[in-house]
Amino acid sequence: MQPLPGALPGQILRLEFAAHDFPPKTPVRRKAAWEAAELARWIRAAGLTNLRAETWRDVAILCPRKLWFGPLRDALIREGLAVEVQSETAIKGDHPVYAWL
Repeated sequence: MQPLPGALPGQILRLEFAAHDFPPKTPVRRKAAWEAAELARWIRAAGLTNLRAETWRDVAILCPRKLWFGPLRDALIREGLAVEVQSETAIKGDHPVYAWL
């Protein structure tokens, strides 16, 4: 990831959780729910200070798959964190296949 010119300071974290032995053919949504719960617990334990954020509005989570927004939202709510999902649907103009000239 590269910041835009004039971007405000911030940080990016990449977390890798311990492997979980899922049975073969476990649905992706179930795996996503497990990882979302792990992430939500980590965020709650880390707190704003360790995330270098003044408010929870300063914290953003990017998901590589739209399917993961639901389980992540649910896990964060279970941890007592307020959640606002910005976009669960794709806009064709935001997708390189459609936006590329």
